[in-house]
Amino acid sequence: MRNFGPCMCGDTHCHSCGPAQGNGYCPYCGAWDDDGGCKNPADCEAKADEDAAGQEREYLEEAILESIAQEEGQPFWDVSQEVRQEIISLPITELRERANALKGN
Repeated sequence: MRNFGPCMCGDTHCHSCGPAQGNGYCPYCGAWDDDGGCKNPADCEAKADEDAAGQEREYLEEAILESIAQEEGQPFWDVSQEVRQEIISLPITELRERANALKGN
């Protein structure tokens, strides 16, 4: 049997139905609000911060590589591996500086 729509089971611990009924869950430890929520919120917040930092880094790297590709008149995926490695190895502070410089153009 194929599923042609959202889950309608009504279970408050279903990842689809639970939040729709106001019962949230932590994506890091899996604890549900109606079961008391996170047992160690500081750990989950630290994991969320790590995820956010990783997403910021990825966004900045892609923005810089996209800019390089446009300058060279080529598609993003054709930027050389050497250039990609150079950008990926930069510290986050330099990535931010380069990305901010792109905004000025």
